[in-house]
Amino acid sequence: MKSWNRRQKNILFLGLVLLVFLSMPLYMNYLPAPERLGIFFLETDGIRGPFLRLPLFLHKMGLGIQACCKISVFCINLACLAVSFFCFSEVSGNCYAGFAGSFCYCFSVYYIYINMVRGSLGEMTAFAFLPLYGLGLWRLYTWPPQEKGYWKSGIPLGIGLLGIWLSCIPVAFIFSGFTLLTALLLAPRTFRRRTFAVLALSVCAVMVLTAGLTIPYTEKMLSGNFYADTAAGNSFAARALLPSQLLLPFQGNSNYDHEPQDHSGHIGLGLPFLIFIMLWTAREFLEKKKSGSSVRRQIRFLTGLCAFSAFLCTTAFPWRLLAQSGWPFRILTEHIGYPWRFLAPAVLSGSMAVALYGEQIWKTGKKAMAFFLLGVTVCNVLSGIYLMDSLLYTTEPNPSYEAEPRCQEAEFIFYISE
Repeated sequence: MKSWNRRQKNILFLGLVLLVFLSMPLYMNYLPAPERLGIFFLETDGIRGPFLRLPLFLHKMGLGIQACCKISVFCINLACLAVSFFCFSEVSGNCYAGFAGSFCYCFSVYYIYINMVRGSLGEMTAFAFLPLYGLGLWRLYTWPPQEKGYWKSGIPLGIGLLGIWLSCIPVAFIFSGFTLLTALLLAPRTFRRRTFAVLALSVCAVMVLTAGLTIPYTEKMLSGNFYADTAAGNSFAARALLPSQLLLPFQGNSNYDHEPQDHSGHIGLGLPFLIFIMLWTAREFLEKKKSGSSVRRQIRFLTGLCAFSAFLCTTAFPWRLLAQSGWPFRILTEHIGYPWRFLAPAVLSGSMAVALYGEQIWKTGKKAMAFFLLGVTVCNVLSGIYLMDSLLYTTEPNPSYEAEPRCQEAEFIFYISE
């Protein structure tokens, strides 16, 4: 039997520590400031995707609703850590750099929000497939097309897109759009014969395999009688984050306010990504000699994509103007639901950029890598502390939220969103 080396043991230990902290709500008495208190999958027709059937199966085996959801969330967290570590390590070519990217990804403010605040199993499941999507696109555009196994780049891309569509349709709309955006931005590479063939085959295969979900969903969209969440009548543009929310995502709510809280005010890009974008931008402007290495160009592209995705979440983006362009666009945005869902591609591209930058740090020496990992850890811990402080200590569990008796087993339980 092959023995594990020191590096593998270190990564395993750190991964288990992250899993313990990531799964804190599973062994707490209640979720911090949950948005919903209903489990609707038990009596809801047309469950979207096979992954949401896991809690239903566990419930039929005799487990309580809350226990079913906790087991599901633990499995999702474990998959998210394992898949992101594998994919980011493949992108960077270094396990420690991949671990840094995985740390930023799984402990991002947005993932913690959908994990600990919303309890949205659909979006959480999609997060386990986003790294595969990112790995597939990275291989598609960085591997030489003449390489023998080049067609294999379509495998993680196809699996990632398929998993996203089967997990959360609003997030799938976003990443389908970002696939098109990436193809257009990298048009000279996209329209290489083998690259275009692999990309087209992957996308077409996903379209065929998800037709049973997307066609009925699209018909309901076009009919105008089905919306993800109208947010009390507010438009899609009105649900966008203020730029201050994006840059300062740790604003607490008054604990004397017993009205239902809008916890989207806690969402932001997060301290690790904000610092990375600022440092990398400053380096690009201040460095006299511009490096044209492929890795540097990849980091620039991913950093720009991260900043652009974050910009889409804010009121600074002209969503109101675009909504006036016609009803198809308005219906599409309403089914995406919230502009802050564009933080998902921002987190993915930012984490990949962190992993690639970590690989550059590794080349300078082990001490530099140790300081890099320390910086990543401190930023993530501070980001998490401020976020949890704003949720736990400035917002009381709100008694005004009530679930129907048939749905409620415990005082605080998860819910499933599309």
